[in-house]
Parts: sequence; structure tokens; C-alpha cells
Amino acid sequence: MPAIFNDEKRKQVRIKLLENGFEHIKHFGLKRTSIEDVAKDSGIAKGTFYNFFPSKEEFVASIISYKREAYKQEIKVLVSESGGNTKECIRKILKRMAFGDDNLYAYLKDEDLAVLATRAPKSIIPMEEDVAITTSVLLNLIPDKRPDYDWQVIAN
Repeated sequence: MPAIFNDEKRKQVRIKLLENGFEHIKHFGLKRTSIEDVAKDSGIAKGTFYNFFPSKEEFVASIISYKREAYKQEIKVLVSESGGNTKECIRKILKRMAFGDDNLYAYLKDEDLAVLATRAPKSIIPMEEDVAITTSVLLNLIPDKRPDYDWQVIAN
């Protein structure tokens, strides 16, 4: 008999799947990450996984979205705790961006990205305009930046 989850349990299982999926991809790579192993480590059957995500590609897209949202919340907390966009706050944000290990793209190979680009939702591969917007949002936190900055240099 299939497992029946209430909304809270479903949310917990989904988060567990996303976290475990990220860790599997991080340690084994996308190709060697199996849905069966992620589901097992999350305490559900492989078939139940597909009640949460229709495909592996959609799952990876969800991991990326989940990690992006968590990072945005972390930035809000840093800004709030420091009383605004102080130099120390910006330093912490940039340090976190540079040395954090929760960016899934760092663990994907070019061939993984090529497959995802054809099979996954468009939101998985950031378009240049998305990167420009994100970089501008971060740069707007810096009060005394040079007016002639190049967002592409900063984004890279």
C-alpha cells in the first residue's frame, strides 16, 4: 500500500529528498546519482519519489531552486543581523558566495549541463539576463561602489 503523507510530512520528505539529492550529486556526480539511492536515504521507496518529482531533471532543477531560496534567506539574515548593508555584511556575503559549497553547479560537469539544458526546465540554466539581475541585486547592497563597475567581471 502506498504511503500517504499529510502536508507537513510531505514537506519534510521533499526537503529530505532535496538535501540528500544534493549530497549524492556532490559526492558521486549527477550520472552516478541514482533516484533509488536518494529515495532510500530519504526513507521512501523509489516509486514514491516520482510522486514528488516527475523526472531526475526536474529533481535537479528543484534542488537548484531550493538552494537558491536558502541562499537568499541567508543573505536577508546577514543584512538584518548587521543592521543593513555595511562593509562587514558585504564581506560576509561575498565570502559566503566564494567559499560556500551549496552551489550545485560547482558539482555538475559540462556534459551534465548539456543534458539538463535539453531535458530540464529552462530555469535550471541561468540566462545572462538572470545573472545580470542577480549580480545587480547584490551590487545594490554595496553603498560606495564605483559607477563604472562591470557586472560580468563580478559575476564571474
